Amino acid sequence: AVGKLVDLKINFLAIDFDQTMIDIHTGGRWKESVSSLTAHLRPLFLHLIPIASSSNIRIAIVTFSPQTKHIREVLEYAFPPDVAERIPIRGNDGSWTYVGNGMKMGKQEHMASAAEELMAKQPLMMMMSGGGGKEDDDDGG
Repeated sequence: AVGKLVDLKINFLAIDFDQTMIDIHTGGRWKESVSSLTAHLRPLFLHLIPIASSSNIRIAIVTFSPQTKHIREVLEYAFPPDVAERIPIRGNDGSWTYVGNGMKMGKQEHMASAAEELMAKQPLMMMMSGGGGKEDDDDGG
C-alpha cells in the first residue's frame, strides 16, 4: 500500500484519531490509561505509519478531540521515538492557530496547520493539491 502512495507521489497523510486510527470514539473524554487506549489502535496503522514514515511520507493526526496529550502519549507508546516525535497533532485543544489562506471547514485548517509545521521542520516538497491524502472514517471527531 505504501509503495502505491509513493508511486502516486503522495507525501502527506492526515489521519483522524477517533474511529479511524483507533476502533472506538473517545468523545474527547478518555479517562482510562494510555495503555488501554493504545490497545484500541487498529493494526493497519501500527504497520502503515512506520513504513510510510520511512518512505518519506509525512504524517499528521487531525482530530476534533481536545485530548491531544493522550494522543501524543499513545503515539509515543505505540511507535519508535523517531517516528512518534515527527507526527504533529492538531486537535481542538487551543494549542495552535491557522492563519493561512486555506479552507477552514471541517479538519482542513487542522491539516493545513500540520502541513505547514512539517514543511518548516522537515523540508520536503509538499504538493498541497493532489499530493496529500486524508484518512477519516469519522465525520464527527
